[in-house]
Amino acid sequence: MKRMLFPLALLAAPALAQPLDPLTIVDDDFARHRNAPAWQGLKVERIAVTENGYAWQMYRITNAAKPVGPAWIILHDNEDPTFDSALAAVHRHGGAMIVVDTPGAQRNMPPGPASPAALKCHAETPPGTRLCDPNRNFGAGTPKFTSAILSIRQPGRPVIAIHTNTPGIAGDGKGGSGTISLRNAAGVVKPGSWPKPPIRKTGGMNDDSFVLIPVASLPSAPDPACGAKVIAAGVNVYYERVTAAKDDGSLSNHILLRAPGAFFNLEARHPEGDGGTPHDRHAAMVATVMAHCATP
Repeated sequence: MKRMLFPLALLAAPALAQPLDPLTIVDDDFARHRNAPAWQGLKVERIAVTENGYAWQMYRITNAAKPVGPAWIILHDNEDPTFDSALAAVHRHGGAMIVVDTPGAQRNMPPGPASPAALKCHAETPPGTRLCDPNRNFGAGTPKFTSAILSIRQPGRPVIAIHTNTPGIAGDGKGGSGTISLRNAAGVVKPGSWPKPPIRKTGGMNDDSFVLIPVASLPSAPDPACGAKVIAAGVNVYYERVTAAKDDGSLSNHILLRAPGAFFNLEARHPEGDGGTPHDRHAAMVATVMAHCATP
């Protein structure tokens, strides 16, 4: 998203929601949907939260006609297909979506003046630069940010984050450069992955496209109530083992450790090279999770 300037009074408030006309928002994600039907029945608000030296900017998009539903979460601004997929999902399944807005097309936001320890940042290239990943800032040290993101969560309804990732696993010898995959660099299926990813085919799932479910311990078999049904529908599942000792500040870790409830992370790689699209794969995962795992 392209960065917008906000009045200082708005940024100073702990959390404010400002109604907006989506057809006039100066932002690349909204610009891809410059037609009234795309927003029919939806309410769009801008949210500002200042915490730990950083002024967070977000958009909250609610299905006014069907407000009860999942919490759709978009954390990485550079993953454009995720905005499109979440917008389609909130239209179809209701609920609301939260979109984190960061400068330009970046995934991350720059750190605040002092980069307080509570704001999790990491070294970047070139040396000496630092960026802070929104998906590493959930927890006790960021109560305003965490609360704002989960403000759309409803009792008994799932939290569904949507992501894209870089194709292939780094070091696979095939040009892969990512870290999100069902296989390691040697091509071995990672523990917690089901099923063994099928041979790639146009439009089908691939090693880098799956539903992630956080768990306290890896199951010996997919859970019959949800995971097994998702797999039977042809969608890959990866169980992420989460422990307090290795809490990385991500939303999946936060939900399992501190805010129990149904959580699903939908991963699809982008760009695709096998004829499929991240939008199609997201849509397939959304439909499968909603059919088999999201019953209130």
